[in-house]
Amino acid sequence: MVLGYWLFPWLGNLRFDTTNGGVRLADLGGRVNGRTTNGGLTVNLSGDRWDGEGIDVETSNGGVTLSLPDNYNAELEARTINGGLRVDFPITIQGELSGRRGITTTLGSGGPRCVSARTTVD
Repeated sequence: MVLGYWLFPWLGNLRFDTTNGGVRLADLGGRVNGRTTNGGLTVNLSGDRWDGEGIDVETSNGGVTLSLPDNYNAELEARTINGGLRVDFPITIQGELSGRRGITTTLGSGGPRCVSARTTVD
């Protein structure tokens, strides 16, 4: 049996830590920090920017899917250790890609670093 968690909408402080189940997040704001082990993360953001301090999520042994509207403004950080990284929209990358594979980029007009997503394999 696979358990899953769906959290939406939310504006405030949210912290989660799950094992053996995926997490889906949608229509969130505030400060969101979380980790899941043996489950994927799906994050659907809406609007044109993050409303709050930011979102920082990580999964171990699972994939991350991040969906953003075309007009989203943010500093995006995405990292992977043993997996691939695919971006389905144009981005500009400045600097070097090495070590832990990932990107840090400005989306739209930018903003504080507010969207951070990582995946690792233990």
